[in-house]
Amino acid sequence: MRRRYEAGQDTVQIAAAFGCSHSAVSRSIRLAGGTVRTAGHYTKGRSRTFNPEQSAAIIARYKAHESSVAIAKSYGVSDTAILNLLRFAGIEIRSAQVATALVRTDLTPPEKDREARRLYDSGLSTRKVAAALKMNPSTVRSAVIRAGGVIRAHSVAAKHCHEPIVSNEQAQEFMRRHNNGEHCNALAREFGYAPETISRAICRIGGTVRSQGEAAVLMRRDVTGQTFGRLTGIRRVGKVAWSNGSLWEWACVCGQKTRLPLDSVTTGNTQSCGCIAQGETSLGAYLAGNFYEPERDAEFYVYDLANFTGYLKPGIDSNGLRAVASQGQYGEQLLSIQLPRLDAWLLEQAVLNETRLLASYPAELEGWAGYTELRRINPDALITIATNLHDQLLDLGRYDFALRFVPMTAEQAAQITMLLQVAA
Repeated sequence: MRRRYEAGQDTVQIAAAFGCSHSAVSRSIRLAGGTVRTAGHYTKGRSRTFNPEQSAAIIARYKAHESSVAIAKSYGVSDTAILNLLRFAGIEIRSAQVATALVRTDLTPPEKDREARRLYDSGLSTRKVAAALKMNPSTVRSAVIRAGGVIRAHSVAAKHCHEPIVSNEQAQEFMRRHNNGEHCNALAREFGYAPETISRAICRIGGTVRSQGEAAVLMRRDVTGQTFGRLTGIRRVGKVAWSNGSLWEWACVCGQKTRLPLDSVTTGNTQSCGCIAQGETSLGAYLAGNFYEPERDAEFYVYDLANFTGYLKPGIDSNGLRAVASQGQYGEQLLSIQLPRLDAWLLEQAVLNETRLLASYPAELEGWAGYTELRRINPDALITIATNLHDQLLDLGRYDFALRFVPMTAEQAAQITMLLQVAA
């Protein structure tokens, strides 16, 4: 692994060759006496893995509006490798919204079928093609087939084996949130499904779907004095700028006041003003043995915002739904690091703490889930901070790393110190 890495391959390519995670590759390189490159070196290293002819071809294809996913697939590398080469060459990276805006809308039905196939063959999902052409995802599948295309294996298997596209885990989440007042239309917008798909998923597991009028009554209800998690309702202050939900002012047990959407709090998606994200509650849960699936595969990521230039969102994802659940706010993914869920969470808290003085958000996103974690910072600077902290996490181990970089109480620090002494 070290030999390949020093020859110019990145950890993602080596991981694919050996069938392991790129974090495992990084650890193996260090154990063999090698040095893992920082974010700046990654960019330069990946640009050199392509010869001048390949680099020119990649840039030309991207300028011709071919997606980075499709280009990466043709070269057998990651999407990030292509994006890093383009950034190194000074090419402006398109967001998903800019890419879809390039699609023509004045098409006849046969032309629309061919355009749907072209976009789908370029690597876009049926949902992204549907958003670009203002179609239903199921209609996209039919259009691709009519134009002579072939639906990729996962979708074909789900359709012909009569397996639900929505997993039972997702359906349970839909039913829980629906029972707490959210309507199928709102869930459909958030997760990228048709409202009928949400309804069928809820009914499939024994739930009952309410009418739109019943849901509207729930969304207008008064929760003054009611407590959800660490938040107690104070008063309704208006509507959420980016949806039709109610915006409420809440008092947190930590003493802070914040404004959050009613549905986000009552469904349990948001449980505090942001003090939980500072590490105390989740770290306490781990020390008490209640941290949810700490060793589950997860991802630390950094996205830019599609509609607000200059803002970045670091976070973690363990089910592949974060980008969909952003309600279209996420743009291009700038960084992805695969880690166990606890390590990904520790890295997220360290990055947020390291950049806390750069916390900033657009006024239009007040109340959007995760808006307190937005950072106004140069992308290269944030990627460097995150990758350097990731290196520290690998070198120190989770306990020592948490003591150095994650906010915690004195009692929690004493507990972790004891764990380190036992491990030694």
